[in-house]
Amino acid sequence: MLKNLVEYVVKGLVENPNSVRIAVEEAGDVSIVTITVGESEKGRLIGKDGKTINAIRMLVNALCVDGKKVSVEIAQQ
Repeated sequence: MLKNLVEYVVKGLVENPNSVRIAVEEAGDVSIVTITVGESEKGRLIGKDGKTINAIRMLVNALCVDGKKVSVEIAQQ
């Protein structure tokens, strides 16, 4: 569910949705969501002053009701 939510939101933001890759890794009580997009799409995903990526992080954390923490990161290429 977490992967699908992030994928849906990110694909709606970028110009080339086929380039979006989402990976979820469990590390103890933390889920790490890694978003991979094309280099030209990173600015659109981050947003002005990081507002877009921070909004995605808040949305994901608000929907996690099982007490787990979630970290949303953008992959470095």
